[in-house]
Amino acid sequence: MIADDFTFDHVALVGSAISVYLQESGQAGKPLLLGFDRRFAARSFACHLATHLTSQGQAAILAAEPTPTPAIAFGVQHLGAAGAVMLTASHNPYFWQGLKFIPYFAGPAMPETTDRITALIHDLAPSFTPPPLQLDWNGERVSLKQDYFAQLDTVVNSASLVSGSFRVLFDPMHGLGAGWLDGYLERAGVNVVTMHASRDVYFGDSLPILARVT
Repeated sequence: MIADDFTFDHVALVGSAISVYLQESGQAGKPLLLGFDRRFAARSFACHLATHLTSQGQAAILAAEPTPTPAIAFGVQHLGAAGAVMLTASHNPYFWQGLKFIPYFAGPAMPETTDRITALIHDLAPSFTPPPLQLDWNGERVSLKQDYFAQLDTVVNSASLVSGSFRVLFDPMHGLGAGWLDGYLERAGVNVVTMHASRDVYFGDSLPILARVT
């Protein structure tokens, strides 16, 4: 829960464990991509983690805007990154936050990876000194949206999307899909009506479940 067990100090500790894991796995020479969702303080957590990682000698690149997990995974291979950390609690209630590690191959981390990172967290925790709080990031940022859309063009027949005379109603429910799914459809020429697209850390007093497209 945010501000309970999900804190800036704990995020930095997990980041230190991931940094050690990258060294062990031979990926430390590449930058680590950091993404974040629209939840409360998500960008601040990401900035703090990026700053802490660089202080430990691990290069980091921060997403320039809230970015969906699939686009962050795409960014890992697109940028040739060591992997990615995605700050998101997915569909869980607004008071939760989470941290996902995406390995260099841009797929889900296998149990042997998460088990090793967990073990490193336990090893580092007794002597870990929390770093000073850093809510800004002065390093490299990257916007993945247009490159991600271009990649979608290679697997989606976007011309077929405008073959019929219809409108699409898109409700991201204040979630991370806003500006992404509707943005891609509009780019393809689809008539899209979007609702509940603004950032609301309470998700309209509902759950940030799957977006609705009708």
